[in-house]
Amino acid sequence: MDGSPPPLPPCLAIMKPLTWLSVQANGAVIPKGFVHKDLAKKDTWLKALIAIPDIQPRYAFAIWKKYPCMRSLLNEYMDGSKTVAEKELLLSDLKWEDRLGDEGKRLGNKCSRRVYRMLMAQNGDLDADDPEAGGRS
Repeated sequence: MDGSPPPLPPCLAIMKPLTWLSVQANGAVIPKGFVHKDLAKKDTWLKALIAIPDIQPRYAFAIWKKYPCMRSLLNEYMDGSKTVAEKELLLSDLKWEDRLGDEGKRLGNKCSRRVYRMLMAQNGDLDADDPEAGGRS
């Protein structure tokens, strides 16, 4: 052995080089058409929201506008005066913006529950789609 690393496996040798937009976080890709992609590159909290499965970047941006840091949202989620059901639906009435900045539809209950369950999970193996955990059936 001369101390050099072993050659790359054939499957890695032909891979295209990664760009920022092609890097995935839990299967989430920030689309090139996302209006706030420069902000998403810089803001860790926004990137974390986009990385939640099935949370579109425009939904993540609506959450980020209302709760600009993770602590602000977690403070709401850890408020002892609210029930779990209220906390799960906390984000449901937020509205996302279209490309022109006009208000779109509500985030909805499903999106709100998904964010709550991912951020408040006690178990790192949580499957947000698991019906037992309140996900899809």
